[in-house]
Amino acid sequence: MFEDASNGSYYVEDITQQIAEKSWALFVEIEEAGGYLELLKQGIIQKKIYDHAIEEQKWVEEGKIKLIGVNLYPKLDVKKSVEELYNEKEIKAVRWAEMFE
Repeated sequence: MFEDASNGSYYVEDITQQIAEKSWALFVEIEEAGGYLELLKQGIIQKKIYDHAIEEQKWVEEGKIKLIGVNLYPKLDVKKSVEELYNEKEIKAVRWAEMFE
């Protein structure tokens, strides 16, 4: 039984609103720059994905994102560098833990 089923709903609504606003702003930015396909042809989409992937990987290395066995109770030896994992010109899936495998 729940005493207050709506407890925390403000937080969820606030985060949902932030995501919607940021998503819309990005959509408008892409449209004003010529559209998704045009930015993809220019390599801008790939660059944005690359930049964010590098930033996330740094968060893992700095411990801002916790991965058990990677940076929380780690193996301590990095086997692949960020440069080996990511390519600015290619969009591909990379697991955060991959650099330690």
